[in-house]
Amino acid sequence: MLGGTGFVGSAVARKLMDNGREVTVVARHTPADADLIPGTHVLQRDAADPTVYDELLDSASAVVYAVGCFFPGESNADPLSDIGSLTPLILLLEALRRRP
Repeated sequence: MLGGTGFVGSAVARKLMDNGREVTVVARHTPADADLIPGTHVLQRDAADPTVYDELLDSASAVVYAVGCFFPGESNADPLSDIGSLTPLILLLEALRRRP
């Protein structure tokens, strides 16, 4: 799960855990409380680094993308400022496209 420490991502991760799924959360920084979501495995990786995706996808049976850094006030004032947050999504889609 990319973005599993944020508001939406952590809620999805909790629900997956409640349903008996094994969850690996990829985060830029290890959360201050490593047990933010008990039972999850946290990997410290930068989702904007294109070299991380092959490693992550090798052991994944599914991918949840919950990366976001949109703030409504800032987005409304300068929508183009949000484009940078799309880089991880593009990198993930490219990595998935390359897979057999």
